[in-house]
Formats: sequence, C-alpha cells, structure tokens
Amino acid sequence: MTKSPGLNPQIDARDQVVNVLCKYDVKTQRRVLRYLANHYKPMTVLDTVRKILAEQMHIPVGQISGDSDLRTGVLSDLDSLDLIEIVMELEDHFEISIPDDAYQEHRTANDIAEAVCEKLKAGS
Repeated sequence: MTKSPGLNPQIDARDQVVNVLCKYDVKTQRRVLRYLANHYKPMTVLDTVRKILAEQMHIPVGQISGDSDLRTGVLSDLDSLDLIEIVMELEDHFEISIPDDAYQEHRTANDIAEAVCEKLKAGS
C-alpha cells in the first residue's frame, strides 16, 4: 500500500481534509464537502451513533445494533438528559445542528444515523 504524499497518519483524517480544503476558495470547499456528505457511508455514521450511545450508557458497543430501540431493551435506561447529551455529542462530532426535540422523533440507532446523514447531505 502506497502512502499519499503530504498526508500524516498521526493526524485525524478529518483534520487532514480541513487542512487541504483551507487552500481553496469557499465555493470549492462547499463543493468538496457536499460531495463527501453525499458519499458518506451510512454504516460509518451508524458506527459513530452506536459508539456515542454506548459511551453514554457505559456499555460495550457490541450490545447496540442498528435496530436497538431507544425506548426498550438495553437503551431503555436513557433519560431525556442523556438523549440531549447524545444529540450534543452528535452535533460536535459531525459539525451539524440538530433541533432540541429531534431525539423524540427517532426510535432506533438506524433512525438517528439516517437523520444525521440527511443533515450532512443538506449541509447543516
């Protein structure tokens, strides 16, 4: 496997993208970010959602599937404050804005991942 010139494996890929994009005008930056958002793999987003849920619940990620329901099963102990903290973590991680009551609309980890993907595609 060959390394791309100028990329540092010690720096987060996201930071590397930001560093490269800074060299271009705003229009190009938006075009690239829109492309990345449209080609974001929902599984990657789902993995992040599962990780954030697991951290909030203090349980192994493997106990949370895409079909894990926020109101039943292993995630049933989440209260509204936990859900707000999860929303804030998702906003920070993906650099998006999520309405305060959005957590009430989604029942499963898949639902949350799909909503995040939609926000990424919309560019907010």
